Amino acid sequence: MILDYKKETSVLESGGYVHIVDGAEVVDDLMITKYTPINFEGTVKNFVLGDNHVSWDRIQQEALEKFHTEWLIELGYNTENYYVASTTKAIVRRQEIGTLTTVEPPVTKSEEI
Repeated sequence: MILDYKKETSVLESGGYVHIVDGAEVVDDLMITKYTPINFEGTVKNFVLGDNHVSWDRIQQEALEKFHTEWLIELGYNTENYYVASTTKAIVRRQEIGTLTTVEPPVTKSEEI
């Protein structure tokens, strides 16, 4: 199964984020990013972060990985055995062979957990 969801980022509070850039105080908007499931039963996820935050990309990626894990749990998957591939958004089963970890093709709707 490939998780399909809609990502929307909008202003939560105009001028609500104050931070320091090159020693000067800068005022930016406080942004909210929402992830809404499209093809699966999962809760809407969101988080808030200041616009132009120095770690914007990293924090966005970390939040998305957390949401993927939460959705797996909501869908009944054991997160020790399954994960969501970051590039394809496919649910993939982990397999360990000795000290190597391999992956299988994405789980389809017809397969049981």
